[in-house]
Amino acid sequence: MNFCETDPVFSEIHRQLTSVKDVDFDVWLSQSPETEGAVVGSGKLQFPTDEEQRMAIIYELLRRIHSDKLGFINFIYTVFTIPNPNSNVTSYIETFNEAVTAQFVRALKYRLQDVADELPEDKKASVPLALVQIIHHATNVVQQNAIGSGNTQSAVQTVTNEIDKLFDDLKQAALAQPSGIEKKEIEEIIETALAAAKDEKPRPTVVKRLLGMLPPTAAVLSITASILKLLELFNNRTP
Repeated sequence: MNFCETDPVFSEIHRQLTSVKDVDFDVWLSQSPETEGAVVGSGKLQFPTDEEQRMAIIYELLRRIHSDKLGFINFIYTVFTIPNPNSNVTSYIETFNEAVTAQFVRALKYRLQDVADELPEDKKASVPLALVQIIHHATNVVQQNAIGSGNTQSAVQTVTNEIDKLFDDLKQAALAQPSGIEKKEIEEIIETALAAAKDEKPRPTVVKRLLGMLPPTAAVLSITASILKLLELFNNRTP
């Protein structure tokens, strides 16, 4: 857990997991039926159905246990006691790890694999932390907006200028209204996405992932859709 909080890369993942929207661990714990019940094995845990909220809750649970803010032995006795006369604390811990820890590790592994798939092919290339995004605060809403005349060939010929203009508009739109994201972070996200969009082989999935982190205002979503459509036209151009 100390590694997750201090490592340059994993500390970014830590930040994301501890800032998921609409997640309050204390409220969740208090609403879990009988987690503080006196009867051994009477407790129940009901994790959120939303995967990102579930990951955040489990991560905080593990943090609380690690820091002794949540008494682990009492907790597993309440929730994970197996109705078997031969069971012991070791079996309770194994049950906890199977039901909770392993679930979190699997979800994290899948999301890290998604990130790895989008990394530059050059293993020596520097990777902005903005690319290490496993939690998405806003849903990506892609509208099918028209771009210019809709002519693929003209879009190809003017792709660089058009991309620059769209990203300039996007930056203005993202900074126009107050949000929970700092100005510096918004600018870093946009710069990283612009670099991916202007790559020799544009990477729309990376651009989409990054721009999905911006405040989901109507203007931002509309411009994002235009950027993704332009990249689609460019990638589908006739050689």
